[in-house]
Amino acid sequence: MRQAIKALCVVSILGGAAVVSHTVMVSPAGAQESVAGPVLKEAYDLHQARRFPEASAKFEQGLRMNPSRSQAAVAFYLLGDSYQQMGEVNKARPNFEASLQADPNSQVAPQARDRLAQLAGGAPPQGQPPQGQPPQGQAPMAQRPLPPPPRPQAPPQQQAMAPPPGPLQPGTVIKDCEVCPQVVVVPPGQFTMGTQRGDDDERPVHPVTIPRPIAVGRFEVTFQEYDACVAAGGCRSNVSDRGWGRGTQPVIHVTWTDAVDYTRWLSAITGQRYRLPSESEWEYAARGGSQAEDVYGAGQANCEGCGSPWDGNRAAPVGRFAPNGYGLYDMLGNVWEWTLDCRNDNYRGAPNDGSAWQAGDCSRRSLRGGGYKDSANKARAAYRNKDPITDRDPDNGFRVVRELAF
Repeated sequence: MRQAIKALCVVSILGGAAVVSHTVMVSPAGAQESVAGPVLKEAYDLHQARRFPEASAKFEQGLRMNPSRSQAAVAFYLLGDSYQQMGEVNKARPNFEASLQADPNSQVAPQARDRLAQLAGGAPPQGQPPQGQPPQGQAPMAQRPLPPPPRPQAPPQQQAMAPPPGPLQPGTVIKDCEVCPQVVVVPPGQFTMGTQRGDDDERPVHPVTIPRPIAVGRFEVTFQEYDACVAAGGCRSNVSDRGWGRGTQPVIHVTWTDAVDYTRWLSAITGQRYRLPSESEWEYAARGGSQAEDVYGAGQANCEGCGSPWDGNRAAPVGRFAPNGYGLYDMLGNVWEWTLDCRNDNYRGAPNDGSAWQAGDCSRRSLRGGGYKDSANKARAAYRNKDPITDRDPDNGFRVVRELAF
């Protein structure tokens, strides 16, 4: 068990003037995101609205609530920007420094270094004239979103959490950073996709080859994990939990675009390639190495009539049922899971190499696995659902895939 608390950085007094002073601590995974995340999200919204005095107060509050490294890095940067926008340069500088101390490889690290270089030279921020006035025809900087984050190398604490280099055995669990979801190595192989006894869109049955190992989310992405992305500014939608709690509950009410934003953020902060699974990858993983496509016995999935305590009422916390043959939890039932594939009404012309089908109706995307309020007939590996990419349903979630280098 990792140490419960670790000090990250302390911002102290600069030039005799009182400036922001925080000791940022990292709590065990779980507590930190649910506590600090909502406060930092509120601070971010205030910052985007250019309400800098209120934003700075909220950032200071959030930074005293045990944020994660990624949260602290972004929060310190935006706190520094808030002070700079208010003309308080002596308070801005130490917060840009604190952002780099919290995580020198964060998504805002390049901007923090640029600000420090500009302040050292007495120049205004790049692209922004004195007195905080934007260039002609350009929106104020605080109203523009941060540029797409770079793809940094993982910092030492993230590298230490990943498995050693070399071939990865099936079943190996990878966790690339403290707030990242766990993924499990799934071996390559062949399987028969679809079924003769299902709906028309599950045919024609056809062979598919998964040519190389992939790492698939061990669990559905949780609120704890998704809220870290929101707090860091990588995800735009702060979604409702319907009063069921956050933490280890699977995130719900997410659109397809929300899910893709989350995978892009993960890729940016880890330097790895995360994405949603293709439909064929998802079905291969859900079958767990067998041709079975039904739920794994009474009480072993959350759906209407599946025999669980949550049936038909609400999503269950992740990991409450037995895993499948690949060590993956909740592949069937609980929440529907977005995939990369555009909607097609049958498998004629479908790829057979495990890749996503990017032809068809791409305003709708395929979901798999069934949900807590659907019948057991939909909690099958072969069953296909589809929704518009803008839908926010209370039983729509997702899990991730991490590509492996060979």
